[in-house]
Amino acid sequence: MAAVEVLPSEQGFARTHAKDAAEETRVFSDEHIAKAHAQLVETFRSGRTKTYEWRKAQLEGLRRLCVENSEQVCKAIISDLGRPKMEAFLGDVTAVVTEIDHTLQHLQSWMQPEAVATPMIQKPGRSCIIREPKGVVLQIAPWNFPVNLSLMGL
Repeated sequence: MAAVEVLPSEQGFARTHAKDAAEETRVFSDEHIAKAHAQLVETFRSGRTKTYEWRKAQLEGLRRLCVENSEQVCKAIISDLGRPKMEAFLGDVTAVVTEIDHTLQHLQSWMQPEAVATPMIQKPGRSCIIREPKGVVLQIAPWNFPVNLSLMGL
């Protein structure tokens, strides 16, 4: 695999490498992706994603992933984007960890039903907003802050 010359204007951005079509391999097969998606859908349909405990455990796991792998994340960002280590750490790792901490702090209150006005035609009923997971999504993020923009929305 021969590397394409990096132009001065590309310094600091993702480096591009030429690939032979014959050398290109898929990391995951369509069957593997379909199986993973089916497993996620099954987990959602089971109802276990609705509980506070499950959501908290997922957020804590995501936080642990960021903290334990911060050095590798920074090295990858430095290698791919040419970004200084401190900027990679603050912009991608610390920002995500801070957002997770904020979410963990407020998660229980955000999950409480919120009373809202009931339309006259629906009286004597009561209305409320109940925030709960809606399903399985594919999240795609741009390249400029890959970890931050991939994980912040979770």
